[in-house]
Amino acid sequence: GIEEHFILLQVIESYLVNSYAKDDNGQQTVRLWMSSWIQKIASSESPPNYMSNKMAQLFALVFAADFPIRWPQFMQEVFLQQLDSPAVVVFFLRTLMAIDSEVVDREIQRTKEVFDRNTHIKDAMRDLCIVDVARVWTTILKDSGNDKARELCLDVVACYVDWIDIELVVNDTMVPLIIGCLNDENASESAVRAICAIIEKGMDAQKKFALVSALSMLLQQNGSLSVTPGNDAEEVMRSGMLLSAIGCALIDCHVKFDKNNETARRSDCDRLLEGTLTPALQCFSNEDLDTSQTVVEFLRQYICMLKGEPLSAQNEAFISELVARIVHRYKAPEDINLENDGENELDFLEYRKQLRSLLSTVGTLKPDIIVNSLEPSVRSLCGEWTHSEVAPIEAVLSLIYSLAEIIQSTFIMSSDDVSTRAKSLILQVLSSDVSRCGAFVVNTTFFEIVCRYDRLLAANQRPLPSLLEAFLDARGLLHPSARLRTRVVYLFCRFVKAHKQSLGDYVGTVLTQLAPLLAVNPNANSLFSDDDQMFLYEATSTLIVFGSLKVELKEQYTKELAGSLLQKFLAANEELCKVTNSEDQQKILCYMCNIIGYSSRITKAFTTSNSMISCNCASTFYQIMNTYLEKVPVDSIEMLDALRQYLHRMVACFDEQLLPALPSIFNKFLSAASNHKTLHDFLILAQQIFAKLKSKVLNSELEVRTLFELLWSVHSSEHDLADEVVARNLCYLNRAYLQMILSIVVNDLLPLISNNGQGFMRRLSASILAFCTCSDTVAQKVALTAVAKLFSKLFNNGTIAFVESSVWEQSIITTLQVPLALSHDPADAQCVLVQHEASMCLQVLRMCLPERFDAVIHTILPSEVTEKISNYLRTLKGKELEKHMDELYAQLRVERITA
Repeated sequence: GIEEHFILLQVIESYLVNSYAKDDNGQQTVRLWMSSWIQKIASSESPPNYMSNKMAQLFALVFAADFPIRWPQFMQEVFLQQLDSPAVVVFFLRTLMAIDSEVVDREIQRTKEVFDRNTHIKDAMRDLCIVDVARVWTTILKDSGNDKARELCLDVVACYVDWIDIELVVNDTMVPLIIGCLNDENASESAVRAICAIIEKGMDAQKKFALVSALSMLLQQNGSLSVTPGNDAEEVMRSGMLLSAIGCALIDCHVKFDKNNETARRSDCDRLLEGTLTPALQCFSNEDLDTSQTVVEFLRQYICMLKGEPLSAQNEAFISELVARIVHRYKAPEDINLENDGENELDFLEYRKQLRSLLSTVGTLKPDIIVNSLEPSVRSLCGEWTHSEVAPIEAVLSLIYSLAEIIQSTFIMSSDDVSTRAKSLILQVLSSDVSRCGAFVVNTTFFEIVCRYDRLLAANQRPLPSLLEAFLDARGLLHPSARLRTRVVYLFCRFVKAHKQSLGDYVGTVLTQLAPLLAVNPNANSLFSDDDQMFLYEATSTLIVFGSLKVELKEQYTKELAGSLLQKFLAANEELCKVTNSEDQQKILCYMCNIIGYSSRITKAFTTSNSMISCNCASTFYQIMNTYLEKVPVDSIEMLDALRQYLHRMVACFDEQLLPALPSIFNKFLSAASNHKTLHDFLILAQQIFAKLKSKVLNSELEVRTLFELLWSVHSSEHDLADEVVARNLCYLNRAYLQMILSIVVNDLLPLISNNGQGFMRRLSASILAFCTCSDTVAQKVALTAVAKLFSKLFNNGTIAFVESSVWEQSIITTLQVPLALSHDPADAQCVLVQHEASMCLQVLRMCLPERFDAVIHTILPSEVTEKISNYLRTLKGKELEKHMDELYAQLRVERITA
């Protein structure tokens, strides 16, 4: 059966890949197997394509292993003497394709050993067999009545011409045969690929120009470069591929002739190049996307070529025509519905990217031509959108959205003529009623334009009221499409934050319209998802905080907004106590998480100048925080996460007002610390608290000993490190633990740990030193930094406070051992950073007690090394210290290996 046959072939493939090259005894068996296959296909019906391709791959593996050393006559003996059978001819060509994949294909990553082997094989093929093989190509194209053989032969030529003598293919016999195949329906695509490969072959500019000139003349005579209305898409695509290859080759010649000051040759090149432009534009204008794409790269390269030269009237006329056609092609075809994410729609959007790239190239050369082309389109759009179809409206809006990419990105800040006209186009669109069209793609793009050009709107505020109205009605937040509402609510939040100072007079009206949208209910279907609702609350609070309202009204509105959430949270909490069904409980918990999230988003409106305190809202949010701290169940990881995010916001908004709540905050999370991720996230919160409040924390009666005891118990427990999630969470927890210690030290909070006594400090130091030698380089670096910062704080007036001298001595020994550990890889960038941190740490440790430091290192290192270390740490700093210590560590590692 087929499956059994394939399994046997896989066994053979494994042998050929792994063992055959070293097995001289197997060579005769393999040759017999190959001979039997050739005889089989010569005397019976051709095997299925998949079987022939697999066998060709195996023959190619034998060729790569045997040629030229063990089997220099491979081609002659296996194929060239047995080409009477059409089936053998086809298999021969398949094998040549497989050899190209195995030996030549540059897109396949290869080891240096294989690369060198392949280079040797290609050199040998040029010497021993490629001339004979090329003669067979000529015979096949001239005499074969087998369509498949002709097609494969042309594909082989396309693959091989890049590295063989060009004259084997470009000669009076072969070129007419290849060009003749352009008129063969079955072989035309392969013929195009072969001709393009010939044109693209690397060679001297003069030779390339002569080749391309000759081929262009023959192709013109053949009619292959002409595009007429009667051509179908496939014919135009073939012409486009040939024109693109010729055009790109001529551009390359132009550049080289220009560089070498070969004026006459460059003029000849330009004349030939100009002859390709009109048919290239005709190809570009073809309705078929794949056909149109064939010449995009050529057109882009041509525009790039014009950048360095004075533009003639003919050049400008061509660019204007090109831009006009790009703008026309930007419109989605009738069979494309951009509301969908189908394959055709994705292909069209990819095509549009290429059009934008082409326009962007024009924009760096002649941006005024782009603006000239868009001005009538925008006038028509703004005045006649009610009589227009969706596709042309969407196309113009998309081009306006992309103006920042198409012309210079700084045009918003510029005042030259082109920039002024471009800005006028945007303002015309934003001042129009085109969003009343209501189509998903039109309205989405319209609101995207609003937010992309927020700086332009900030300087030209007249459209703001109408834009605000558009956001709030059925064009935006109330649009029937849920997908559009999701995008628009995010854009609305951006819009409000960008223009918060300018929307103050509309706060009352806006709040009235937003109020129904803020009425969240776990049992009711909302227009918005839970995440969408976050943006609504953030936008609403921003309007309140920055609105033209008296402080009393800001206070009232904010309290109403936040207070309504608190009431809903408390009501949900009561409901949670009553329900027994786990599904209902989960639904309520999810709702309560969202409520906490909305409370957090409200606070994002507050800034240093418009703070909670200045709006008289601090007590409201403090009360909400205490309620959440009291009510959030410690067995719900999701709710604890939502609470933590709210507390992050409270730390950002409050100052010493937060101090009384710190013990409650710590106790809450310590009660739920069995989850490593929850504990990690809390340590990040603790760092934020310490960094914000600094020494003020010491007035909060905060007790951290319990937290450290809990962390140490995690460190001493066994963990299933084979579980990636467990290992990752533990890794992040350890890093956060070290970062928290560092935060305590650098923010003048040393009493938080030192007041727990020498025994505590001994355990803490041992814990940090253990991480100095762990396998995680990030944790190592932080641990070494923590050691240095800790002892710089503990040292005072010639003594080290709060820890025994043995701890300091052990820190020296451990730090010295870090760069000398077997796991330390000096070639790894992260390990180098750790090594540098160790040097800095040693310098700090030595500063504490220099003489005792020297005595300690003398006990573990040779005297000449200790003298160097002491000298470096005493006299050098920064990069110089790192350099000399690196050299010393390298020397010690070599001595260790030698020993």
